[in-house]
Amino acid sequence: MRDSLKFRITATATLAAVVWVAFLIAGSGLLHGAEAWRAPCDNSRSGQSGLTITYPLDGTVFPPEIVPPRFIWEASNNHAERKNMSLRTLLEKHGKVGLGGEGILRTYGRAGEARDVIKEALDQGITYFDSAHVYADSEVYYGSVWREQPDVRARVFQASKSATRDREGAMADLESTLERMGTKYLDLWQIHDVRTRQDLDILSGAGGALEAFVKARSSGKVRYIGVTGHHDPAILKEAVEAWPVDAVMMPVNPVEAVLGGFLTSTLPAAKKRGIAVIGMKVLGGSHYLHPALGIPPEVLIRFALSFDVSVAIVGCSTRQEVRTLAGIRRETAPLVETERASIVEKFKPYASELAFYRGIV
Repeated sequence: MRDSLKFRITATATLAAVVWVAFLIAGSGLLHGAEAWRAPCDNSRSGQSGLTITYPLDGTVFPPEIVPPRFIWEASNNHAERKNMSLRTLLEKHGKVGLGGEGILRTYGRAGEARDVIKEALDQGITYFDSAHVYADSEVYYGSVWREQPDVRARVFQASKSATRDREGAMADLESTLERMGTKYLDLWQIHDVRTRQDLDILSGAGGALEAFVKARSSGKVRYIGVTGHHDPAILKEAVEAWPVDAVMMPVNPVEAVLGGFLTSTLPAAKKRGIAVIGMKVLGGSHYLHPALGIPPEVLIRFALSFDVSVAIVGCSTRQEVRTLAGIRRETAPLVETERASIVEKFKPYASELAFYRGIV
């Protein structure tokens, strides 16, 4: 079994590496790095010009017109307003699970199947929907549904991401995303896939994508901003502590419970800042469903929800997979500690291989 798992994961990692290099060569914006979060900032009043924000990563000062609302709340010490606007609180209204942007959605030319999955999710009461600008036709598939049902779009929570690292490129991605999705705004826009120190520096520098994200939130084109990462928990933790985001997306699964980092460092940092946590890689791209492990998807989803996450997202390819996901939404019995420990024990021999998304195979 170990050799079988190792072969599958090594092949997957090799393919992922090829795709990553292709993105770089194509100039997709990934040459400029990935996402980050806020560090403690210097809040200061500048006469009649309003509040200014200095980011310690590079000393960038944002003018009043793009100062994030969260910083204004902190400066005014208006805790009631912060609580009312908390994304963590809002996501409680959208259930504990969401439809991931991969699965059938990360394809080209399969609109019929993709629309079936989206509509099944709606029928099953799922209201959190994930996507990304680089996820093939995912945004287009959503748009084909929301244009037909604008009233439904107004009731759901639609998220997407941009992997472009400069301000102008990120804004262009946002405009493209809104047009493809047939919507005037996003509920959550996330800087996609933070990996390295260079990523942090580029994104936080003058003309970096963070400026676009903050400005988009201030303008109302997006309600909340976030960051995602699955490569280096230390880098993502620094991002959590560094940037004015409202959410972080990170891996939450038994492999991470074995290896530590995302669940033992990044997650507590996010909780300390009071921001929303979105769990991804819950099924490890289905690699964690190996028959020899004997752990069904329902249990892995419940495992993710046993941690302090706001929502766990899973990509689906069929209506039945959506029903399975939605069934967890209605599940009231959480995993007990002994169940969680038993699951972690089964993954221990294969943890480093199954963490293919970290690039450490």
